[in-house]
Amino acid sequence: MQLTFSPSLKHFAEDICITRSFLSSNVYKEGTDMFRGDMEFHYSMMGIWGEMIARDYLIQKGKEFKSAPLVDKKPVVGADIFMDDMKIDVKTINPNSSHLYVTKKSHDNPKKDVTHYWFILPKQKTKATTYFIDAKEVYNWEVHPSRYRAVYRIRRK
Repeated sequence: MQLTFSPSLKHFAEDICITRSFLSSNVYKEGTDMFRGDMEFHYSMMGIWGEMIARDYLIQKGKEFKSAPLVDKKPVVGADIFMDDMKIDVKTINPNSSHLYVTKKSHDNPKKDVTHYWFILPKQKTKATTYFIDAKEVYNWEVHPSRYRAVYRIRRK
C-alpha cells in the first residue's frame, strides 16, 4: 500500500527523539544487549517517524484507534497501535534495506502481545510504501545475525 504524509513529521520525530533517547539512555547503554552504539538516535528517530506516519494515515482515513505514547519513562514493550481487535507494532524500514526485520528477542518475548506488524518504508519526503504482516508469519522468516542482535528477516517485495 502507498500512502502520503506531511514532510514535517520527520522534523517532529527528530525533536521528539532527543527526549526519547534521553529517557531510554539507561536501557540502551553500552554493555547491555540493547546497546545500539552510535546508531541509537537514528533507530529511535526512525521508529518515531514511522509511528507518526502510521498515525497520520489512520487519522486521514478517519479510523478509530488508540496508541502507545511516543515518549515514556522507558521503552514500551508491545503494540504501538490498537485498532479493532489488532495490536500493531509499527516498524520503520531504512530506505536502503532490501528486507523487513523484526528483532528476534523482541518478537519471541511473551510480554510483547502483538498481532500484526506494520512496516513503513519512507520513499520520498511525503510518500511511503507499507507492508502489513500477521505476527505469526514472522516465525517462518529467516533468522539472521544482525549488527547488534539476531533478527527475523524476509526480503521485501
